[in-house]
Amino acid sequence: MRKKLAAFLLCTIPLLIGCAASQDTSSMTIKKDGVVKSYIVEEFTAPYYDEYELQQSAEADILAYNDETGEDAIELKKFKLEEGILRATVEYQTSKDYESFNEETLFVGLLSEAEKDGYDVEGTFYAADDLNQKLTYEEIQKEGDYHVVIFTEPVNVKVADKVIYISDGLQKGNSAKEVSITDDTKEIYYIIYE
Repeated sequence: MRKKLAAFLLCTIPLLIGCAASQDTSSMTIKKDGVVKSYIVEEFTAPYYDEYELQQSAEADILAYNDETGEDAIELKKFKLEEGILRATVEYQTSKDYESFNEETLFVGLLSEAEKDGYDVEGTFYAADDLNQKLTYEEIQKEGDYHVVIFTEPVNVKVADKVIYISDGLQKGNSAKEVSITDDTKEIYYIIYE
């Protein structure tokens, strides 16, 4: 799933066997200043790997990325293995850092910027407050140059302002700024917000 940290956690060690309970799942928060916080929650039942080894590997991957970019672009904020559940919080200074480090699409910006950067915004969109209201991208464009999050990783997302439109596989979360995954088989997801 992810190039470095999550790839290590989810692929290299085949002992991570899925997400924890739905009220405690992996997610990300995108702040107004563009900082991305990724919250990783995974069940971990490996008796022969310990928290220290996992944390050291994650920190080494982050250090290598920061050395390569010459910036403190990524920081491991939390890493805890307790009662078979691994919880990690990773902070990325930009969505580009997230995208590069994890080899997952994550664009955060205006719709016009997404187009300039070569992202195709397409598909059917739904009003976040009324999933029966369908719109095309062209109809949304006529309303204004909204903010958009384009992502491929099936995680719940919280953005900085009110969510207006969402793509297939998503639904409004617990607040006007949160979106939940309803279908983790989609190749790409879009959140359009104020």
